[in-house]
Amino acid sequence: MKKNFLVLVSILLCLMVVLCSCDKDSGNTQDDSKMSADTSSSTTNSEDNKDNNKEENKEEINPALEYLEFTLSSDESYYIVKHKAEKISSSYGDYRDYKQYPYAELVIPDTYEGLPVKEIGEYAMGWFAINNLKSVTIGNNITHIGESAFEGYDLETVIIGDNVTHIGKSAFENCSELKNLTFGKSVQDIGAKAFYGCCELKNLVIPDSVTIIRDEAFADTILQSLVIGKNVEYIGKKAFRGGLDMQGSEIVIPSSVKIIDAEAFSMCYVDRVIFETTEGWSEDVTDPERNALYLKNSTWRWVRN
Repeated sequence: MKKNFLVLVSILLCLMVVLCSCDKDSGNTQDDSKMSADTSSSTTNSEDNKDNNKEENKEEINPALEYLEFTLSSDESYYIVKHKAEKISSSYGDYRDYKQYPYAELVIPDTYEGLPVKEIGEYAMGWFAINNLKSVTIGNNITHIGESAFEGYDLETVIIGDNVTHIGKSAFENCSELKNLTFGKSVQDIGAKAFYGCCELKNLVIPDSVTIIRDEAFADTILQSLVIGKNVEYIGKKAFRGGLDMQGSEIVIPSSVKIIDAEAFSMCYVDRVIFETTEGWSEDVTDPERNALYLKNSTWRWVRN
């Protein structure tokens, strides 16, 4: 009897050990599953964050940077921008091989490597003209647009930043598709032939910041409306020659103007030219219709003392 009792106790102890072991394994399995789920969730969130960061960085990257060359100024305080090119030597001499720009829009950045981009160099944009470039936005730190910077391109839209003070000679000459031109609020000097031959430009408002319109600046355009800023002092030779198709309309010469140089409005079709100030001029400018006729055929300089 005693022997049977000991056997029964042994069996019960074995069953208890087995049951405890199963409970422990079950608990570990649940914990492992929970940890696995948490790890998976964490990994997924991490990947999502990486993807989001990539998208954000992608938006911040200006694709034009790959095609632009930035040169430090002599005092190392700002950058001058040009189209990137490689100097090639050949039996015919050295030349610059420009990396072709594939986009329709070009945005000149405000800064590069922590410094402002202040100038667009002379002949800066190389052979962009043979590509599909249609729109240029010039950064708000640019103060100077160099000679022939965009000459001959098929641009349709140009937005000039608020700190540009000088537009160089021929900067946009023969941009024959240019329809939309927005000046910044600081332009003072519009260079000779700056917009010569921009024959799709129909409406022009010269901002009040401008003081000088140089020779042939808007010659051979076909403007249908023109507003001259109230601080312009000098209108250069042939500045608007052949550039006004404004029959039935009028233009106003503001009181700030002191010189209208030879042929400034020659071959221009406008019915009336109104001078805000009629006194002190080398010509009688009291009759708007006669003014229009005389300016159209004038080969001499008009001066106000």
